[in-house]
Amino acid sequence: MQLLKYFAIFLIALVAIFIILGIWAPKDYLLERSIVINAPQEVVFDHMVHFQKWSAWSPWKKYDPEMKESYSGEDGSVGSSYSWKGNDNVGEGIITNKKITDSRMDYEMLFMKPFESQSEGWLSAERTGTTTTAIWGFKTHYDFPFNVMMMFMDMDKTLGKNFDDGLTMLKRIVEEEVDTKETVLKP
Repeated sequence: MQLLKYFAIFLIALVAIFIILGIWAPKDYLLERSIVINAPQEVVFDHMVHFQKWSAWSPWKKYDPEMKESYSGEDGSVGSSYSWKGNDNVGEGIITNKKITDSRMDYEMLFMKPFESQSEGWLSAERTGTTTTAIWGFKTHYDFPFNVMMMFMDMDKTLGKNFDDGLTMLKRIVEEEVDTKETVLKP
């Protein structure tokens, strides 16, 4: 009987700690990565704003090269969307283009699987002299109890690595495209 009493006290303490962590743990998460690309801003932004060009530099394609992708609306315009359905590594979701300026696209991302969530993201291409700084950002909100679970996951390391990989692939693709055009134009 004494053992049962200690177990109950332990269980109550564990629940109390979890609730306290839920109050204390951050609920908002922000991630942003950037890379300098040796290409004109217009060329870089064209690859960012058109969903149909994303598959060439998406870091998630390597996790499921067979994932099903579909597009709706006028690609590169507000309201257009990109949806995917893949294995457990990439899940299922939809990204909708919400706003476009000369150098930035804001989007909303809805995950359906492996769990439901909603987040906001952005891509921008900022002219920096003769190069372009490509920026990829993401922000989301986690309610209790997910905010507690996020304390034990290194999102910056996992998601940040994927953003870095995607931007590196974007850089390679865009710079190769620009080099090819320059080679063809040279006499």
